Amino acid sequence: MPEDSLIPPETMAMVGTSTGRGAPKVVDRNTIGQFATAIGSANPLFRSDAAAKAAGYTGVAAPLSYPIYNVPNGTDRDFDLKLPLTRRVRGGDDCEFIAPIQEGDTLTAETTLTEARHRKGSTGDLIITTFETRYYNQRGELVMIERPTGVWR
Repeated sequence: MPEDSLIPPETMAMVGTSTGRGAPKVVDRNTIGQFATAIGSANPLFRSDAAAKAAGYTGVAAPLSYPIYNVPNGTDRDFDLKLPLTRRVRGGDDCEFIAPIQEGDTLTAETTLTEARHRKGSTGDLIITTFETRYYNQRGELVMIERPTGVWR
């Protein structure tokens, strides 16, 4: 970290820390259907037992991004970063979809602050933060990894 970094030492000390697994979320048919509607998907895997069973699921499937918006805890907002720059935009998300999620699964999430860096942009100072959220099912199997990046100015 450069000597003139805007990132306070107490925030840099948080890099590598995790939230711990949050409250479990049972994946239910109603929430899957509502989420599918919200994202504009008419995929029958998200609503039809017959389509889901034909595809090898035991219940209706959840859309890939379902955990990001429906599982408590496991978000970058769970960290109190104390940054001097207050305007934040989402810099992007990198997602790995490891195993299917379906009705009846129980999910938990744990988020880790993986990086905080200061850089000078063409319009001024920027702080870039990166997190990693890991989502697990009721068998402790990793089902998804999300890596959101935040840009503070």
